[in-house]
Amino acid sequence: MPAPSGERIRAGGIGAVLLLAALLNLLAQPSASAGTPVSGVIPADTTWGLAGSPYWVVGDVTVASAVTLRVEAGVEVRFQGFRTLYVDGALVLNGTSSNGVLLTSNGTTPLPGSWRAVQVNASGAFAAAFVRIEYAAYGAYLSGSSRAWISNATFANNTFGVFGDSTRDNVVVDSHFEDHRGIVEGYGVYLTVSPGNRIVGNVFSRTDGAPVALVNSYNNSVFHNDFLENLNRVLDTRS
Repeated sequence: MPAPSGERIRAGGIGAVLLLAALLNLLAQPSASAGTPVSGVIPADTTWGLAGSPYWVVGDVTVASAVTLRVEAGVEVRFQGFRTLYVDGALVLNGTSSNGVLLTSNGTTPLPGSWRAVQVNASGAFAAAFVRIEYAAYGAYLSGSSRAWISNATFANNTFGVFGDSTRDNVVVDSHFEDHRGIVEGYGVYLTVSPGNRIVGNVFSRTDGAPVALVNSYNNSVFHNDFLENLNRVLDTRS
């Protein structure tokens, strides 16, 4: 189902603003030194281990269909510019309570939207535990028939923490969404045409849009969440 014309216009405006912010941030990018530069297609099962950290995303990365990329506890993944990690296969972020995984910008003074997204496409799967994702336009972009299980994660200083587009049956539990702000508005979880998802036991704080927005999205389970110091409505439901 296509988004209403107003949503399309608004999304286009947000996209242009995010791109401008990313281009300005690119001018302040430090060069990658120690660590492992990565870009292009990952064609076979791969592990990004602690010995190679940090991993510098210097170009878009794509996890190919039927391929799994595992990121070990303690690893940092730093995005240089408005880059995207596309997932057509599976992405597993294996943090622990004492040693998490970090996905962030390589900018010296990053802003929300400094890098683009972890984008899980229709054939993709995403499992994340004890991970921090910060300074992205979309912390996790879930599209089509993609599947995601996110637990004990922190999404901070993104424009959108989790963005779902025509996706369903994803699980986001026991996670924190902090300081989601945009030049227009920021959101913790934003679902459009996305039914049957579970958003349970999370904490949403200091978001200048809605902490949870459901646009043409029905039969979602949103309960046992805490909402603290948000600047706008707690739950936004629109048709």
